[in-house]
Amino acid sequence: MRKRLDRLDRLDKRREIKRIECLTFIEEVRQVGQLERSMARAWYVIECFDGKDAFVRLTLAAAGFNVWRPVREVRVTMRREGKKLAKRKTEKRYVARFGRYLFVDVDMNDSVRAAIREARGVYGWLCYAGTNEPARVPDALIEFYRANVAKQIEYESALRIGDIGQINAGPFAQHRGVITDVDKRGGGVIEIDIFGRPTPVTFEAGHVDPVEPRCQRPIGDRRKSA
Repeated sequence: MRKRLDRLDRLDKRREIKRIECLTFIEEVRQVGQLERSMARAWYVIECFDGKDAFVRLTLAAAGFNVWRPVREVRVTMRREGKKLAKRKTEKRYVARFGRYLFVDVDMNDSVRAAIREARGVYGWLCYAGTNEPARVPDALIEFYRANVAKQIEYESALRIGDIGQINAGPFAQHRGVITDVDKRGGGVIEIDIFGRPTPVTFEAGHVDPVEPRCQRPIGDRRKSA
């Protein structure tokens, strides 16, 4: 009887050891699975159509995606000329730090890639050079941008219709053109040369720097028109 009890006791111990080993294995598998999922999850960049970045951010966020649209605060002083007096008005606005580019944190796969690519207002993914593979953004870079928030910028908008301006953000950065329209929010329309043709491009406050004052007509032309 005693031997039988000892045998059962040893059997119970073996079962307990096996149970512990099994639980340990399951926990290791779970941790490995979480590690693989965390490694698969990364930040990517999507490009939106002009002026659609805010709409795309709201749309993707409503669909459950983690989207980040960095913004900076600007205070724009507009000078609007009336018939008698020139009025100055200061407004506070939030401008996208990277224009129409958004950061999205996803587990990349074919379905996610296609779903975001086909979303309304999305132009496409930012891919590695010469490939169709979306480029990963290092987590350290995202943390740097979040830790170093853009400081508030105060400036007086000197843009007027007829001035020469230079775009400083977006796909048309460094292009120069003539300001054809300026709105009360600091944005407007600039006409730049694309493929040899003058093309109007809308811009937001802070996205165009003044280069030259409005063009003056040559004296000869003024004499002819007089």
